[in-house]
Amino acid sequence: MITIRKSNERGHADHGWLDTRFTFSFAEFSDPKHVQFRTLRVMNDDRVAGGAVFPRIRTGTWKL
Repeated sequence: MITIRKSNERGHADHGWLDTRFTFSFAEFSDPKHVQFRTLRVMNDDRVAGGAVFPRIRTGTWKL
């Protein structure tokens, strides 16, 4: 079954250069009802400001 989650029902963070919405629990946003979908654990809607770039981070074994 498909569950519709509107933008305002998801996690949100605005870092100035990055405005993002979290579909599942992510960073400081925690929603026990929405932790993952099968093996999918991250699905964010990111809007990056013009001229901005993601800062360099160490991801270990993560795949970005």
